[in-house]
Amino acid sequence: MQTQFRTQQAEDFAWRQHSPGAAVSLFLVSARLPKVEAFRSALEQFGFSVLESFDLRSLPASDKSRLLYLGHRSVSDHGWQVFAAADFSPRPRDWHPSGPDVLPFVDNGRLNEVREMWAYFGTLLQQSGETPPKEQDIFWTPTSNVARALLAEWQPEITDHLVRVIRTGVLSMAPRFPVIRELATRGFARDARTYVVRYKGRPAFFKVYRPGRERLLKNNLLVLKRLGHVPEITTAIEWGSNWLVTPYVDNATTLREVARRAGLIPLPLIRSLASVVYKIHDAGLAHLDFCAWHVLVDSSGRLHVIDFDRIHVYEGEKPPIQQNVMLSGYDRDIDFDGPVKRWSYSEAWAPFTGLPLDVFLNPVGYRVFGFRFCSRVLKTTRRIARLGKSARRRLGRLVLG
Repeated sequence: MQTQFRTQQAEDFAWRQHSPGAAVSLFLVSARLPKVEAFRSALEQFGFSVLESFDLRSLPASDKSRLLYLGHRSVSDHGWQVFAAADFSPRPRDWHPSGPDVLPFVDNGRLNEVREMWAYFGTLLQQSGETPPKEQDIFWTPTSNVARALLAEWQPEITDHLVRVIRTGVLSMAPRFPVIRELATRGFARDARTYVVRYKGRPAFFKVYRPGRERLLKNNLLVLKRLGHVPEITTAIEWGSNWLVTPYVDNATTLREVARRAGLIPLPLIRSLASVVYKIHDAGLAHLDFCAWHVLVDSSGRLHVIDFDRIHVYEGEKPPIQQNVMLSGYDRDIDFDGPVKRWSYSEAWAPFTGLPLDVFLNPVGYRVFGFRFCSRVLKTTRRIARLGKSARRRLGRLVLG
């Protein structure tokens, strides 16, 4: 009788319609792993809001067959830690940021990143002196319906609560102003959704943070306090508990696109950028997501540094600017609240400026032109090599065909 009741409750919960805008997933991690709670941080970093976690003593074969897995199926059943998570910015089914391989049977493209997320969790364990996890130590649900059905079977007493939490989360993500369009609908959107909205009769950017990421708003407000006087820093003009509005930059392009078109970022823009970097450092801050995608150029050639969600605040004495982590990078994820991609100048900027860090910070003199000339020659050489390799492949296919 109890089994029949639980089964019926599972079916009811599985087909209950949530408000649009959220996908539900369950992630099962081997209870044998050290610091298994650190997996919560990995989930949060990759765009999932963890709603609940609980222990599962055993995983029946019938339930295991409904789950996805990385490696071969684990033979022993040693207990699992289950994380119930919601994605409030689900991606298209065919979405995968780093390659064409996708899982055609999932209802949320973000699940195509599970391998990368598992590797990130392994990095966290290694940085704590632990052994990285094995592929057979994780399972996850392919769709929201499967997640809701299994959740109702395993923890029926929390299903109503999670329905309310998800519904509240979806409502909290609703734009507060008339939407013109959503931005980066195929981007990562791990922390927030961004829109162009109609604000006081004019376009503006509106960013709303998913549940669990409201603290990133506070970073933006600290930047407003310390750098609001710097024209090149784009700061909030209005905000709420989990959202902010920033000025709209018309006819803007990223420095990454500028570099792609011109080969290298033009020298006047590099000098302006270096000046802004000094101002950020002087304010005792580090922009942890500082890259060529997060600096815009408007039609008048003015820079706009954006996306200060992830910052580091230097308490007390600052290091030399060359050692500011927005330029030098950092080795330990667990010490900094940075994005999944850990930027440094050599990776984020040198390919687009053609300059080493010391010259970028003081971009004057003959060395600037020498380094940029060598960089252009190297880029041209590599491009010719790629074209030659591609031509040889095409010729080989023609001969074999």
